[in-house]
Amino acid sequence: MKYLLVVLLAVSLSGCDKNDVSYKESDYLEGKGTFTYQGYVPLSSKPVNVYYFVPDNSDSSTPVLLVLHGANRNAVDYRDAWMSYAQNNKTIIIAPEFSDAYYPGGDAYNLGNIFTDGDNPSPSTLNPEQEWTFAIIEPLFSYIKTVTPTNVATYNMYGHSAGAQVLQKFVLLDSAVHLNKALAASAGWYTDAVTTIDFPYGLAQSPLADIDSSNYFSKKLMIMVGENDTDPNSAGLRHNNTVDLQGLNRYDRAIHFYNLSEQTAADSNSTFNWELETVPNASHEFTESIDKAAEWLMSE
Repeated sequence: MKYLLVVLLAVSLSGCDKNDVSYKESDYLEGKGTFTYQGYVPLSSKPVNVYYFVPDNSDSSTPVLLVLHGANRNAVDYRDAWMSYAQNNKTIIIAPEFSDAYYPGGDAYNLGNIFTDGDNPSPSTLNPEQEWTFAIIEPLFSYIKTVTPTNVATYNMYGHSAGAQVLQKFVLLDSAVHLNKALAASAGWYTDAVTTIDFPYGLAQSPLADIDSSNYFSKKLMIMVGENDTDPNSAGLRHNNTVDLQGLNRYDRAIHFYNLSEQTAADSNSTFNWELETVPNASHEFTESIDKAAEWLMSE
């Protein structure tokens, strides 16, 4: 039955990492490897290379952590950095790579392909929800359970930098039904959970404005930032009159986002399960804060 599921989901071999274990369609995933995922039909023309690590002695209760890379689209580096934590905590790592060829620029990755031009949202440029980049996450999780021993009901997520922006927007969606815990690390800026600011810096003029805020404020989300991630001239850090109201660097923007979210939840009498973690001596490099991220994501 699992072999048939693999064939039907059209997962093909990828040779992206010469050090990876080869993956044959009839096998469970084992150890360290790569495969190409095309199983989500609406995005099947935009294949995603998936870097994985399945610890020894994984079983039906082994947790799953989905890892979202930054703007460099280097999922293999993120997978490799997480492997020792995954082995020690018996956690399956799944790191999909959203290539610039199929998910170009910030519109298709950071902003989730909600709009053709996410910086100028309009009804005419709104993409169908099934084509949003986030839409691949839940089907990928379902697929992973057919080719690994795990049968867990939920997964955790980690996103860094551009990946943190993807994750933050995914948390807002009702479609994140199997998401347990999410950690957004070192985002360059945020989509504030308010309907008084236009997308992408707020929810107004987007489908996200119609979602009940109590749904996402009740989710377990950690906002993480390094205490030294304070360079206003950091490469790739966006500045304009609107986003600079969040602060001039990643550290200030994280504090702003968390405080505004906490106040918005209080104003709407919503349960607020979000947390803020400032990592001492850390800047923007994700390996500097991965210890703290693993401590939270891999705890009960």
